[in-house]
Amino acid sequence: MFATVAKNRPSGGPYKICYELHGSGPNKVLLVMGLSGSLRAWDTTVNQLLARGGYEVCIFDNRGIGDSDAPGPGYSVKDMAQDAYELLQHLGWTENVFLAGVSMGGMISQELTLLAPQGTFAAIVFISTHAGFTVPPLTAIWTFANMFLGGIKTPQQGYDIYCNLVFAQSWLNAEPVGATHKSNREMMHEALAATAAAKGMQSPTGRSGQMAAIRGHFVSAARLKKIGQLGVPVLVMTGTEDNLIRPKNSFHIAKQIGCPLEVFEGAGHGLAQERPHRFHELMCATFAKSRAFVHVPHKADEAKRVAEADVPISASSL
Repeated sequence: MFATVAKNRPSGGPYKICYELHGSGPNKVLLVMGLSGSLRAWDTTVNQLLARGGYEVCIFDNRGIGDSDAPGPGYSVKDMAQDAYELLQHLGWTENVFLAGVSMGGMISQELTLLAPQGTFAAIVFISTHAGFTVPPLTAIWTFANMFLGGIKTPQQGYDIYCNLVFAQSWLNAEPVGATHKSNREMMHEALAATAAAKGMQSPTGRSGQMAAIRGHFVSAARLKKIGQLGVPVLVMTGTEDNLIRPKNSFHIAKQIGCPLEVFEGAGHGLAQERPHRFHELMCATFAKSRAFVHVPHKADEAKRVAEADVPISASSL
């Protein structure tokens, strides 16, 4: 399905945004993906939410990835937040929406929260993200420099670069739980290949547009405080071994908003993949704290369905 956004914006448009709806229920959830991640990167989280019941979930390709239009540099994270807001309007989701954004999606979610009228969001989760004006870890700087200077010769090389950036080495080398692969690295290579087959590789135009938007992203401490004044549950999550966004950024965001911070010891950037049980329990618990959350009676086999929802695991974003 597609929604048309940015019909009358100085930064360009109109653009088509590809989206999917999954499940049915009173609790509406919008999931916002990060850099170079298509909507397929949310599949594990969608499965987890549907296994619990009571959720209708919207996932979408940001501009610059997947089946959405891919303009080059010249737009901002605020423009991408406006895209997401217009998608919500297209869906008729005007109040009590549950929001979660990872990495660049967390940046978009910050601006989206500040853009939308009060009452639009019932609870918010920011994952592995920053508020701008920050220097990436040296691993990320070195990796991106080599990517642009030398390029990626083979898909396998690209998958390995991605894995080394997004996940902790200890997790990559470990044997997966409940899967048939020799290591989590092998499992993620397979997931990345499946995503590429389903959605295609991100174009250079799309990647450069998204990266330029990230470079201009900044939400001041005063604006972060406004998020805390909305009076809805907010949670920030980070991993101590994040090679893309320094954990101190999450400490800053949580402090300014005045909300809880969950730190995953030994985990990298891709928390939903590395620590799926704790990650999804925390996300759902945050949603459930909202006065707008509608509790749906548990089904007898819910625990089993939740346990099985993590396998196979989906790819994440940068």
